[in-house]
Amino acid sequence: MDLLFELGFEEMPPSHLKALKQQVMERLEPTFKDYGLSFETVKTFLTPRRFALLLGGLPEKQAVVEKMIKGPPKSACYMPDGSIKPALEKFMQSNGVSSDNIRIIEENGKSYVYAFKTEGGKDACEVLPALLEDLFTDLWFPKSMRWGQGYVFGRPVRWIVALVDDQMLHMELFGVKSNRVSRGLRVFGSDVEIDIPGHYEQLEKEKGLIIADENKRRDLIRNQAEKLAAELNGKPHLPEELLEELTFINEYPTGFVGHFEDRFLQLPKKVLETVMIHHQRYVAVENEQGQLLPYFIGFRNGPSENIQQVIVGNERVIRARFYDALFFVEEDLKTPFADRVQGLERISFLGNYGTLLDKVNRVKRLLALFNKENDLLLQSLAELYNADLTTLMVQELPELHGYMGTFYAKRSGVEEPLANLIEEVVTEPTVESSAIIKVLDALDTIFAGFDMGFVPSGSSDPMGLKGLAFDVLDLICKFFPERSVKDLVLGAASILGKENLVAAVEEFFLDRLDSWIECKEIRVKNAIMDRALDKPIGMFPIMVEVLGQFWTGTMVQNIALAHRRIRNIIRNQEAHASFDPAIGSENDLRLHKSFLNNGIRIDSLNVVTKDGLMKVLEYLTALSDDVHEYFDKELVMAEDVKVRQNRVALLMAVDNLFSRFAYFGDLVL
Repeated sequence: MDLLFELGFEEMPPSHLKALKQQVMERLEPTFKDYGLSFETVKTFLTPRRFALLLGGLPEKQAVVEKMIKGPPKSACYMPDGSIKPALEKFMQSNGVSSDNIRIIEENGKSYVYAFKTEGGKDACEVLPALLEDLFTDLWFPKSMRWGQGYVFGRPVRWIVALVDDQMLHMELFGVKSNRVSRGLRVFGSDVEIDIPGHYEQLEKEKGLIIADENKRRDLIRNQAEKLAAELNGKPHLPEELLEELTFINEYPTGFVGHFEDRFLQLPKKVLETVMIHHQRYVAVENEQGQLLPYFIGFRNGPSENIQQVIVGNERVIRARFYDALFFVEEDLKTPFADRVQGLERISFLGNYGTLLDKVNRVKRLLALFNKENDLLLQSLAELYNADLTTLMVQELPELHGYMGTFYAKRSGVEEPLANLIEEVVTEPTVESSAIIKVLDALDTIFAGFDMGFVPSGSSDPMGLKGLAFDVLDLICKFFPERSVKDLVLGAASILGKENLVAAVEEFFLDRLDSWIECKEIRVKNAIMDRALDKPIGMFPIMVEVLGQFWTGTMVQNIALAHRRIRNIIRNQEAHASFDPAIGSENDLRLHKSFLNNGIRIDSLNVVTKDGLMKVLEYLTALSDDVHEYFDKELVMAEDVKVRQNRVALLMAVDNLFSRFAYFGDLVL
């Protein structure tokens, strides 16, 4: 049998459509299995107004499953005369069986009651309505809507098509009863009556003017863009994000070419592209040298009927946007870029944290975190990286923040090395200077957010602090791999005078660090996360690589066993004074010497490189051999208190050396 199920709704944005498809496809096979059904083939159709499933090879009936359910002991179920006790009656009632389905089975010398029952075997059409309801309810969307009698979905549901072969499947979902009639393209299409599932795609295209397959729409858009651009002796600038958006906002895309005046080409290329791509969803047209041509390619959701009127309307809109952009740039250039810094005083940042000018001054103070407080380039960069927020152009198109800063700075005579760094701070730093400012800006925002009570929770992060924390970890790992989270947080808190926030911010970064570390082997990840705040950030990805490769090997397992033996001894012991060689035994002194010698070797290594960490494992292996020998020859928990405390102090020192890299004991197989 074949099943067609189409859920029709008000237009959904692309993010909602992708969430819908991903969740349904993840649920599909498990849900069918739960209902004792299966399918051989699956095809999906996704447009702004519909999601359809076409499943082939469904069985006519559920699979029959024999179940054996264990009950209470026989003694709790029967009286001496064989009559039934209440416990057995409740057991039979709860499992829907009679006494004919009860058997006594002996296990390990005891007799238990078992219920034997057969489930399944129903007609597939009888169980499919409940199955489909389970499949499409309780789905998550970036923003759900409520309507009617408390229905919740990404957008209100308007129609349902449900067919099994040529028969309609009767069901109701979200207050809508199923039918065999689908809706076509608004204005141009007509309603489409589906006779059998296999004709769905063809009928939608012929009668409804719907290209239901998103992959075919994507290819159609790409091919039309390339063809139309080639006719202009150019090529389309069609980023993947724009292609995806065009695919999921159109059901029947028809491309057209519009024109604008050459004078607008004096605007920065990114300004033109931002207006066309991000605001109008047009495809820009470039020549072979990557220069923009005075054309754009748009897509109408419908056929080519009266397309000239559509072109005229779109040209009118783009000209107006470009005229505005030209005016903004001309006005912005009347003010020297450096003079705009003072204008940040008129832009609020966050509550008690004042304005963006106050933020600039805090970032300049935070330069001390990198011993750069007297660096003139960084002082200037700290002042300028947000200055374009005062411009008309960025206020109109916020996504140009950073790019316009660099553009205006160069036009105002700012030296090019400094001007280029402005955009890097806002986008993607490629050098140490821009990375420092981006990290300090993020740290200032994180402390401000925590201080004002905007602490991220499971699904709430109004200030985007989680993303900022990931930026900090990425940039520190790349440019300052030897720095630790604790070092950054304590230093920033001291400079900002927010020592009271240290514990909360450290805990926040610890959670982010756990998510930031990309490691599928949970034992390796747990080992690395031990005392994570104290470790160089750059060491984590290298430890993942090294331990991920060698953690089951003899060398690492030897270290892991030694470390676990140490932790088992010192776990509940109090820390006392450091190890005193004067009262140490020969075995104590031998282990202490190995600890010192291997520690000195490790201190000489660059531990944020793979070669360095491999050497660390080599030296820890030598120390581990001595640890095992020590435990074989010496009793740590001696009766003499001073001796016992001295040996615990020695083992704590050895544990600290191991723990600078990981708690290897988590790796024991």
